[in-house]
Amino acid sequence: VHFSSTRPKNGSTVTVRGNTVYRTNRRHLRMKHSQGVVTISSDNYAIDILDNVVEDAPVPFIANFHHGMGQWRVRGNRVTGNNGKLKKNDRTPLADIVFEENEFHDVGTSRIFRKWLAEPVSRFRFDRNIVKGGSLELKGLKDSSVKDNTVMGCRAVPIVVADDSNVAVSGNQTR
Repeated sequence: VHFSSTRPKNGSTVTVRGNTVYRTNRRHLRMKHSQGVVTISSDNYAIDILDNVVEDAPVPFIANFHHGMGQWRVRGNRVTGNNGKLKKNDRTPLADIVFEENEFHDVGTSRIFRKWLAEPVSRFRFDRNIVKGGSLELKGLKDSSVKDNTVMGCRAVPIVVADDSNVAVSGNQTR
């Protein structure tokens, strides 16, 4: 699924719900935008990604949050055996992104970060998720929360939060 960019807004009230993606190929390497199961260009608002199942995908679950995005809700998804999730902010503020009640199994390191000189990612929430066989690397957040998650079975530090301001990290279980 690819959300392209149009100005001033694209994708308002779009919902991706109840899909099953199994064993994707690497054709995405030949295409400009297909960098993940869900790929996003700039200026996309109010997107819900709910109750999907992704298994054995060699691409990230969600790739490339670009500038001008907000009000995303990623909830109730089950992702197994892909190469993690990559979320990045490359220029202008990114805000109000919520990951809650998802299950991620054998996904490697999941990241959200901002590029050098970009504004911090504001009001990012990663709450009540289960990550088995993976870890979280969160950098460049502001006014955000990482709480009540279970992160286990990873080969790295389970949760890394760095270069941030006013981020609540609480109630997480790591093993």
